[in-house]
Amino acid sequence: MDRRFGIRRVRLHIGTTLLAVGLGLVAAVPMLRAASPAEEIVAVVGDRPILRSEVEEQFGVVAGQYQLTPADTAEARQLRSEILDQLISNELLFLEGVARGLDVTEEELDEAVRQAEEENIQGLGGEAAFLQELSLQGMTREMFRSRVRDLARREGVTRRLVQRDIRPKVEITDQDVRAFYDEHRAELPPRARGVRIQDLFIEVKPDSFVAERALKKAKDVRKEINDGLAFAEAAKLYSDDPTGDSGGLLPEPIQRGMLSPELEAIAFALPAGVVSEPIETPFGYNLIQVEEKDPNGTWVRVRIILLGVATTRSDIAAAEARANNVRKKIAGGLDFTEAIRKFSEDEISKQKDGNMGWISMQNFMGDLRTAIETLKVGEISQPIPGDNGYHILRILEEEPERPFEYAEVQEDLRQWAFQARLEEELEKMLEGLRTKYFIERRVTNW
Repeated sequence: MDRRFGIRRVRLHIGTTLLAVGLGLVAAVPMLRAASPAEEIVAVVGDRPILRSEVEEQFGVVAGQYQLTPADTAEARQLRSEILDQLISNELLFLEGVARGLDVTEEELDEAVRQAEEENIQGLGGEAAFLQELSLQGMTREMFRSRVRDLARREGVTRRLVQRDIRPKVEITDQDVRAFYDEHRAELPPRARGVRIQDLFIEVKPDSFVAERALKKAKDVRKEINDGLAFAEAAKLYSDDPTGDSGGLLPEPIQRGMLSPELEAIAFALPAGVVSEPIETPFGYNLIQVEEKDPNGTWVRVRIILLGVATTRSDIAAAEARANNVRKKIAGGLDFTEAIRKFSEDEISKQKDGNMGWISMQNFMGDLRTAIETLKVGEISQPIPGDNGYHILRILEEEPERPFEYAEVQEDLRQWAFQARLEEELEKMLEGLRTKYFIERRVTNW
């Protein structure tokens, strides 16, 4: 059967989150719903019923990804059918993992519960909103935790099964990668147009009095923390960042390139447990505390407190006026590189004469993308709003859209080839499990 949505392609579900099989991902469980006692059972695997609500939870996620509506269309029916197939496969893998003696530690389950609660509290806007949503879903906090533990155990056992008994069977050679490239070359998207640009940036700066007040507040908060107030409590009390309600903890380990340069430099240099001095960014003053660091220096887990500095319409107008004034000077004959050295307000790019290196067009959005799409090599843009300021850009070089060369995608292809081979091995196991365990599919026509 033609599987339009590819739901069975080496993917697992947990709650309403899709997780890749065997890639070492940690389960993240969004808000769950309590099952109704009279709810329809759509399938049974072993002695576990699969409920219609489980299919509908997944349908809501995947239909959004494919921009489908829940209407009774052929595509919607097929998607629900594929989701049920996947839920059945998930349960088969879990049962086999248990039969082979695999399990998850209590510490891992406790961590899954902690992460699930933090993510929901952060996503819903605070502890009170989280508890209210639980009530609306007909769940107590203990019911939520129990459901999360169950889902985390199932995901963990299945992941261990794949890692221990399937992944070792998959080996990808350089010849396999090349063959995969030759077979799928026509399916690869083109390499987007790339541009090498110079950027003169004019920042929207708040009133100096407002900035000084935020800096003083940041110093006061840091003193409170050093005097004994827990960083997480300080974040809840004072932070203007959306993570404040969850104690300032960023939701995932931070790798290089994920934070602004100002914050990244401090985050990777700061010892665990130490509170940074106030760090100025375009949004205000930040305090950072590192919770955990990768010994190899590839990631950190951090908490952050933002003491925001609000900008006004007059601040924006002043920045626009400065940008327009600089653009007039350039039009009057001022060399663009000299203008960057003299007027740019981004100190980091200014040190490189505004040279931002090669950037793919895929990385630009909004007004910046629109302006760059029409800009030719050597031309200088008018001031473009973005990133809490105004950009004046010059394209130094460009490389048109073209097919990817093999060397450019070799490592990506290796992962894709590995995933395809893993999928084949997974399907071989599932074929045997479908005869080993009891399966009753009660709904065939959605």
